[in-house]
Amino acid sequence: MRRLRQGMVAATLALAMLLTGTAPPARAADGAADKVIDLALLAWNIYKAGSITPDQAVQFVRLLTGAITETENAVIGHIDGLEAREVMGHLRGVSYALADYEVTRENEVWLAQYVRLELAGQAANAYEKYYGVSSDKAKDQIALAGQSLYSTLLTLTTDAGLNAAKAKAQADYHKLIGDVVKDLEPKCTSVPVHGTAPPRYVHQCTAANDEKSTKVTETRELSAAELDDLKAEAAKDSGWLVARRTLQELGQ
Repeated sequence: MRRLRQGMVAATLALAMLLTGTAPPARAADGAADKVIDLALLAWNIYKAGSITPDQAVQFVRLLTGAITETENAVIGHIDGLEAREVMGHLRGVSYALADYEVTRENEVWLAQYVRLELAGQAANAYEKYYGVSSDKAKDQIALAGQSLYSTLLTLTTDAGLNAAKAKAQADYHKLIGDVVKDLEPKCTSVPVHGTAPPRYVHQCTAANDEKSTKVTETRELSAAELDDLKAEAAKDSGWLVARRTLQELGQ
C-alpha cells in the first residue's frame, strides 16, 4: 500500500414572444460543459499542487461521474461518426474503472499500470481522433469527451507520481484545448426583421454541435458581453465552451 497523497423558426418564435411581451422559456442554466469544466479545474489544481488529498480523490470521482453522465446525455443520441463513438466508449470505460478510485488508488501497482496501459492510450486516441476528423460536429463531440479523459490523465499521473507522463499529458492537453478554442467557436449572424417598428434584429449563434441560441433586440449589433453570452448559451453542451472557460480560469 502506498501512502496517502494529499434556425429561423426559433428566431420567428423569439420575435413573436418579444412583440407580444411574452418572455421566451428559460433554458437550463447548466449543460454538459459546466460539469466537464468543474472536472478540468479540479484536475489542473491537483496538477499544480503536485499531489491529491483524500478529499480531492472523493471529489474527483463525483465530478468525473457527473461529467461523463452529462456528456453522454448531450451526444449519445446523435454521435457523429465512428471516431466520436469510440472516444465516448473509452470515456464510459473510465467510469467503470474509477468508480471506487478513492479506494483503489491505494494500490500503487494497479494505479501505475492503469495509467500506462489503458488511460494514457485512451487520451492519446482522443487527441489523434480530434485532429483526424473533418466534421466540426465530430470534432466537438471528441473534444467534449476527450477533455474529461485528459483531466483524468492529468489527475492520475499526478497522483501516481509519473512525472514524465504528467508533463506529456499537460502539454498535449494544453495544445488540444487551445486548438479547440480556435477551431470550434460558434458562428453568429444578425438579421434585420422587415416590417417592424421600431426595427428589430434577430441575433443567432450556432455552436459546432449545431445547437443554436437566439436573441431579438432593437440594436443592429450586440455588445461584446451580449455576444459572449449568446455564444456560451449555444455552446452549453459543446467542447468549445469547456476549452474556452478552462483557459480563462487558468488565466490564458
